[in-house]
Amino acid sequence: MDITILGSGTAIPMNDRGSPSLAVFFKNRAVLFDMGPGTLCRMARLGLGPERIETIFLTHYRVRTAPAEHTPRSLAYRLENANGKSVVISGDTDYSDAIIRLAQGADLLILKAALPDNQPLKGHLTPSLAGRMAHLAGVKRLVLTHFYPECLRTDIAAQCRRTWQGELTLAEDLLQICV
Repeated sequence: MDITILGSGTAIPMNDRGSPSLAVFFKNRAVLFDMGPGTLCRMARLGLGPERIETIFLTHYRVRTAPAEHTPRSLAYRLENANGKSVVISGDTDYSDAIIRLAQGADLLILKAALPDNQPLKGHLTPSLAGRMAHLAGVKRLVLTHFYPECLRTDIAAQCRRTWQGELTLAEDLLQICV
């Protein structure tokens, strides 16, 4: 599985970060998670035409998978390929035992850590809470994304390291990840 973070920001416009979105590639297919403003432009920069998208998953919708602790319609997904590799992708969430269970033993966990530890907001993770969830789930790698400007003025990696000692990546737009 290959993953490209198309947008690592929020709904707040920023020059260098698009609204949340990511693409997961399985052989010749692609699935898209979320589709904030600017996603189609970033897809075009990658040479990923809309015709290659097989499925679009929305993390804020009326489908039940593992409920995220954000709104009643917020979701997290677990993807597994034929080789047994697994990726868990969550939309906005607060600390969630359901997502920890969903992510058990995953090769990659992608969480939205919107605000720094000193600015918690209900329904959103901080870096140290995201790290704690990754630790309890026993995942191999953690990617944090969905950064409000306040996060970008803080050492969020150090905050995450308070609870997570494994491999950590802070997402940037067009980041490519192989699982």
